[in-house]
Amino acid sequence: MAKIDLDSTELSVGGVKLKGVYIAVVLSFASTIAGGIFAASKFIHRIDTLETRVGEIKMPDGEPVVKLIENVDFLTSEVKGLQNKQKRKRGTARQAGRSAQRATNANSKQ
Repeated sequence: MAKIDLDSTELSVGGVKLKGVYIAVVLSFASTIAGGIFAASKFIHRIDTLETRVGEIKMPDGEPVVKLIENVDFLTSEVKGLQNKQKRKRGTARQAGRSAQRATNANSKQ
């Protein structure tokens, strides 16, 4: 069996003769370009698939969500109104208590 030596190896492609290390350089360059082309084509295919899937999605009717938001807004305003009413009641009770305390203090000083 003959020993293959890189220095004595010659490759002829399209009328161009490549010898020795140049064969390895050309093959590594060609494989890099081929890998880039493969990766780009796979990426484009994935993008096309995603576009198809997104195009098939149908949006549901938004009316129930709008009604829910309106109900939440209504309930929020009702709760705020009740809170304000409760604060006013507390303030009135405090004033009545202070008035009674003043009256008691005034009566005890006499």
